[in-house]
Order: sequence, then C-alpha cells, then structure tokens
Amino acid sequence: MNLLPVRSTEEDKLPWSKNSIYKFSSENLYPRIIIRVGGKLFIDIDEFEALARRKRDEQVGKKNAAWRRVDK
Repeated sequence: MNLLPVRSTEEDKLPWSKNSIYKFSSENLYPRIIIRVGGKLFIDIDEFEALARRKRDEQVGKKNAAWRRVDK
C-alpha cells in the first residue's frame, strides 16, 4: 500500500486532477484507490497501477484477438 496524501502532493504526481479525485471520492468511485483516513484523502498508487495494468492487458488482449481474426 503506497498512499499519497491528495492535499499535499503536487498535482503532476497524481493520476488525476485534485478536483477529479475529490469528485470521485464524493461519488464513491474507485474505493480501492481513493481512501479517506481520519478526514484526509489519499490515493493508493499501487492499486492505481494494478488497475492500469489490468485495463492495459484487457485492451491488448482485445487487439491481439482482432489481429488473429485478420491473419486467418
């Protein structure tokens, strides 16, 4: 678990803008990534990277499947 505090972290080191993070938190989106502890908001960078890897692998799998259909 690699937590970054949203308020004190520079915006270019966060995966989304601070405004988006606060909005996602209020809408309870990405609860494994955006965590509220003691009234402070944190981003779990390890969980974000895992999600990004899963999504990338899904997209690559779909593209590879499309190429296999074209090659036949």
